[in-house]
Amino acid sequence: MSPTGWNASALENFVPDEKATELVPRPVAARYGLVPLAVNDDRITLGMRDPDDLEALDYVQMVTRRRPEGVLLGDTQIHELIDRIYGPGEAEAREESIDKIAQMALISATVESDGTVEMPVVRLFDRLMADAVRQGATDLHLQPGEDELAVAMRVDGLMSTVHRLPAGLSVPIATRIKVIGGLDISERRLPQDGKISLFVGGRGVDLRISTLPTVHGENVVVRILQQSSIRVGLMDLGFRERDVEQVRALFRRPHGIVLASGPTGSGKTTTLYAALSELDCEAQNVMTLEDPVEYRLPRIRQSQINERAGLTFSRGLRALMRQDPDVILVGEMRDKETTEIAVRAALTGHLVLSTIHTNGAIGTVTRLRNLEVEPFLISATLAGVVSQRLARRVCPSCRESRPATDAEKKLLGIAITDSANVHEGKGCDDCGGFGMKGRRVVYELLVLTEELSEAISQGADEATLLEVARKSGFVPIREHARELVLAGEIPIDAMSRVVA
Repeated sequence: MSPTGWNASALENFVPDEKATELVPRPVAARYGLVPLAVNDDRITLGMRDPDDLEALDYVQMVTRRRPEGVLLGDTQIHELIDRIYGPGEAEAREESIDKIAQMALISATVESDGTVEMPVVRLFDRLMADAVRQGATDLHLQPGEDELAVAMRVDGLMSTVHRLPAGLSVPIATRIKVIGGLDISERRLPQDGKISLFVGGRGVDLRISTLPTVHGENVVVRILQQSSIRVGLMDLGFRERDVEQVRALFRRPHGIVLASGPTGSGKTTTLYAALSELDCEAQNVMTLEDPVEYRLPRIRQSQINERAGLTFSRGLRALMRQDPDVILVGEMRDKETTEIAVRAALTGHLVLSTIHTNGAIGTVTRLRNLEVEPFLISATLAGVVSQRLARRVCPSCRESRPATDAEKKLLGIAITDSANVHEGKGCDDCGGFGMKGRRVVYELLVLTEELSEAISQGADEATLLEVARKSGFVPIREHARELVLAGEIPIDAMSRVVA
């Protein structure tokens, strides 16, 4: 983020950068009247009472070995930020545990009528958010109980409780989140939704906030979306080399519908974006309609759904059709009207990409029928479907193999008398003791052939469609999961957890 981007709004909605804090000790900040805001490559951004103070700039450059860039701040702002970043006294923020900050916050756990909370509460939320972003969490959960406030994070699809804080902090922290999310702090009886953009470590992060009243207080879930351009390709996501060209061919079609299916959080949008990033967006007009816009892609016109303002998927899609698009990405086919417009767009020479909630590629045909798309229109417009799940990877640093049990052989479709090995991670520093690190896609790819299109137009059931698809080389997702288990990529329990 450039220094010019640090305005009053940005400073209000920013989470202290722990890396910057480590580089600039509190005594240096107090001595020169400056605060570290962010570190980016070889630069460090500083809030300063005098951005032209050469002595301060030279000293920071010597200490941090980074080129300092100053942003003009008032004395009051600097003092408030020093307290927020470093805390009271001489202790540096990184040396304070969450429990210590929580105890300080509990002492001053009061909420003013305008939603103002004391600085220790602000610092506690900042620290929780910074930890969540640093660990790559997709969701931060604040779960109030009778005697405690449980803080949980979802990392690589697995949710675990990371802190247990005093119950008295439930209201102050929830209020802080509601304030920054633009929610009604006086309303605690009804669910609320909001959103806010923060700067964490100098990077933009979008938060989607959801509150739900419970018997012990408001349960708060914060969805964390990185404001970054996707930099992965189809091979990086885990697609087999033999399938990558087929997927690319689908995305190079001049018209038709290509769908990514699967449950919520299965990486559908990421797959579509990975393929989009390989398109020639200079020669094509690529436009998207999303809720929310999860990644920023260069040279692509992206629009955010805003139902409160009247911008729905169906209305937005109609508008996109008047923008001379070549490729249209619709965040989700969720209703009859949106689906009808998408089918019409595909019939009139546009390539339409979207996601749909189904359990499998073949089931996507049934879902489209349920959305009242005629079978002959499905066969005329549907080009292909990628149905996928995300499975946790076995940690490569501590992976060990062992003979499969009889029950596991049965699950894998292997004869009891045959030998087979499965793999597990024993736990190490790289994976934090979990034995698993990262996730990869498990998928099935359905490309429509003439035979399959004919079967769809005749109203064939799923069993018949599967039989026809298999003759064309279709590999069901269960078989791909089986390959990955035997290759040591994913654990055996992924067969039951990820694949039905």
